[in-house]
Amino acid sequence: MNSTDILRLENEIICYLDNHPKAADTAIGIAAWWLNENFSDKELNDLQQALTRLLERRVIRVRQSADGNTYYSKA
Repeated sequence: MNSTDILRLENEIICYLDNHPKAADTAIGIAAWWLNENFSDKELNDLQQALTRLLERRVIRVRQSADGNTYYSKA
């Protein structure tokens, strides 16, 4: 993926959260349920970059669960 693809992922996540403001999931869950895609390891890395950019812009927030999983949700 390139920066255009990462921007597309960001926009799809924002759209999903606009329609499901209480949603929260891990990166793997976001790929499977929010984006309905099967991601390769490289694509999961790109998804993580999109999530990081959304965190930096304070569009989403992150929470660590007791079992160590990282969950993302609307800020």
